[in-house]
Amino acid sequence: MLFFAACDRLKVEDAFCANEKRVFSLPDSLQKITLDYQLEAKPLMSYIEKQLGIDLCQKPANFGVILANNNAVTVQLHKIFCVDGIISCFIRRDEAQISLNKEGVLLVEQELVAIDSITYWLEANLLNRKKINYKKTSLSWETDTPKDSIEKTFVNIKKGYVLSYRKRTTEFFKKTICDVSSHQLDSLQKLLPLTIRLELNKFPIPPPPPIPEKTTNSP
Repeated sequence: MLFFAACDRLKVEDAFCANEKRVFSLPDSLQKITLDYQLEAKPLMSYIEKQLGIDLCQKPANFGVILANNNAVTVQLHKIFCVDGIISCFIRRDEAQISLNKEGVLLVEQELVAIDSITYWLEANLLNRKKINYKKTSLSWETDTPKDSIEKTFVNIKKGYVLSYRKRTTEFFKKTICDVSSHQLDSLQKLLPLTIRLELNKFPIPPPPPIPEKTTNSP
């Protein structure tokens, strides 16, 4: 039964109802661009500023990142210190920080988590008032992190938000997300906006230590 329940929960993109499409679809007015994940932080920020036609030092920018499968995800980027070439990104205490190293190994809040499992980590921890009550997520990677690992993480974060919305609408309103009113949906969106903040200046994370080989005693 556990296996089938897990498989059913994974099918979060198979058939969105109207409310889910309203929450998770990118508006037509939102600019959508592709990213070169191998660029260093400053060149990548300059590229994004040029594509969006804005100065990221002035205000945060929300935009869509186009993925290889023509899917897209909403992200946010903001520089708050722009003096003498120093760039520092905004950090929130209620933000789950997700990092990928060059091996494609994922850490969330310094906890080693499989890329496929980040979906369920977010389902359990977003808007969980019994714990830290995370409301946002950020993602960082190294310039040599595999592209497919980065984009798979984007997709799985989005799936995690979907599952969290389904769980919280039942918890808060005793209804499924497809049955809540527009007002109820608006209130939940304010608490948990589906936006992934790009953290482009995070220090790289090391690969996990090798698993020690088991030794057997000689007879």
